[in-house]
Amino acid sequence: MKTFITLIVLCIITPTLAQNNCSKYYASKPGRKLIHKVYDKRERHSMTTEYNVESANSSGIQMNFNLWDKRGEHITGGKLELGCDNRTTYLAPESIMTDLLSQYEDMEYTVTTTDRLAIPNNLEIGQTLPDASASISLNAQILEINFDIVLSNREVVRREQIETPAGTFDCYVITYNNEMRGRVASRNYQCTDWIAEDIGMVKQETYKENGRLMSRSLLNEVTDY
Repeated sequence: MKTFITLIVLCIITPTLAQNNCSKYYASKPGRKLIHKVYDKRERHSMTTEYNVESANSSGIQMNFNLWDKRGEHITGGKLELGCDNRTTYLAPESIMTDLLSQYEDMEYTVTTTDRLAIPNNLEIGQTLPDASASISLNAQILEINFDIVLSNREVVRREQIETPAGTFDCYVITYNNEMRGRVASRNYQCTDWIAEDIGMVKQETYKENGRLMSRSLLNEVTDY
């Protein structure tokens, strides 16, 4: 069954240039392509994600994305619209959680963002960032499952240089809780993101409640075309 994603992203239009209106900690250069490889808890390659910046203006950034499994078979793809306002970039929480959502590739699912994920232009160690949340509805033909994703306790904890196959990047490190709330059961994950100027996500690690690594995403390639 073909997977589709419906994103509702609200943004405010201002008369400034896109580069001045968006956060510098996210890719906003048209033609920039970012490829990440996702690894499971045993460090085995499980998925590849690709994001292409299609256009950018005063109201936001338009991106195309594609996901492939470990065999190189295409899982899904589509478009993302990121809002920009007051030098802050806003994105849907699920757009940085593709490794979790890919497990539902055989189902249709709809995602509605309620509170966007904010990445401001000015970051400093010890800074607390706003929570973000989204609601997801899964259709498994005979069963419909609904749950919420809540990203909370977001904090900038340090700066760190990260070496990747795409190069070395000076990053801010952000930690947060990722809670998936459902009627039947809930899950709570601890996440850490490394973000760099003009790139956004360089590295991401997701841990279970017991502290064991669940998945890791690493920037593999950056190209401008």
